[in-house]
Amino acid sequence: MYSEEDWQREWDAGLPLCCPRCASSEDFGPRQGVRPNRTFRRYRACKRCGLFQEADGRSPPYQAVLLVHECRGTIEVDAQCRGCGLRIRTRAAHLCPRIVREGESVMCPECGTAVGVSHQRPWPEPGPWP
Repeated sequence: MYSEEDWQREWDAGLPLCCPRCASSEDFGPRQGVRPNRTFRRYRACKRCGLFQEADGRSPPYQAVLLVHECRGTIEVDAQCRGCGLRIRTRAAHLCPRIVREGESVMCPECGTAVGVSHQRPWPEPGPWP
């Protein structure tokens, strides 16, 4: 299992790591995000094949899916999209990516689109499970 200590060691090392699933070192490693309750979520992820794993010492790896929709929300120029985090340079529509667990769907907070299976895009490298 992947622990908080494993995450910290990888984070501190700052070195490229190979995904245990697809063997790519292009976009795999420790990541963190802020939860709504303002605590940190620590995990590792591969954005080549979609392998994700929480740094909680008990969760097995899981498959994440990439959802992309065309967001037509009214976002101020040079403001950040609340759905995908991209900084929008014009008021034009943009492709709004989200990564979720298999079977999950989300509502775009900017345009109100229900984003789900019909918006799923393939990962660049599917790779076999180890």
